[in-house]
Amino acid sequence: MSQPHGKTFPDPKDWIGKSTTSTEVASAPPVARIAATVGIPAPASREGDPLPPGWHTAYFTPLHGPDRMRHDGSAGAGALAPPYPLARQRVGLDRAEYPGDIRIGDAMTRTSTLADIQVEETTAGPVVRQFIRNEISTSRGLAVVELREMILFDKTRPADPPPPSLPVPVWKISFTPDPILLFRFSAVRFNSHRVHYDREFAMKEEGLPGLIVQASMLSFLMSEMCRTEMKGRSLRIFNPRTLHPVYDTGPFHILGAPETGGHRATLWVIDPQGLLAMTADAIFE
Repeated sequence: MSQPHGKTFPDPKDWIGKSTTSTEVASAPPVARIAATVGIPAPASREGDPLPPGWHTAYFTPLHGPDRMRHDGSAGAGALAPPYPLARQRVGLDRAEYPGDIRIGDAMTRTSTLADIQVEETTAGPVVRQFIRNEISTSRGLAVVELREMILFDKTRPADPPPPSLPVPVWKISFTPDPILLFRFSAVRFNSHRVHYDREFAMKEEGLPGLIVQASMLSFLMSEMCRTEMKGRSLRIFNPRTLHPVYDTGPFHILGAPETGGHRATLWVIDPQGLLAMTADAIFE
């Protein structure tokens, strides 16, 4: 499948619908490691303890070997990832639904499916958006459904989407990222993408102002804000979208506001430059 700029892309029709299945047991140590990394008590440690929404990301971490790794440390082509000749990769949408729960000791099965591929030509060059759907089940049935958008591009990052209008914030918490925090979060999630821990690579090879704070960390911290601020409510849908990266050049801020009735909330991240970097819609019952 030929594309502009002299690049040859695989045909999406040959890949969309492919799936893989993996299994894992929901043990306590991965939960404890994430809790230690962000400095909070582990929310589940004993057999049968339920995991709060968002903590399922402690499991099913990447398992690609060196032969399936891109130069930047991210996963290259594999069972679900077509071999696109684009230099960089970022997370866009990262929606999660929680129809059930996961408890310590559960045997989990995850089915991952390449749901869609979108190829577009922009003024910055070709952009590929891959949508991976993950379904995690236990013996009690479906527990988590995720839809993750991976954005691939060349040297120039695609233009940011227009920022949405936001309510007046009710909640706020600030974080000062440092290399240790970013390294540990990458380590517990087996994320080898060098933009999160290799400053020389991030700044010299990718031309970034600093290390990138993981989008998965920002999403996790926003879901934790829901757990802290919306006690008594069960988070059922969490829909974060990255507008642009957050760098470790200063403190960033997570803000939020519930809607009247307590069934919805809006959350967002303000980067060190005061710009809107990520938003999320949360739905509760």
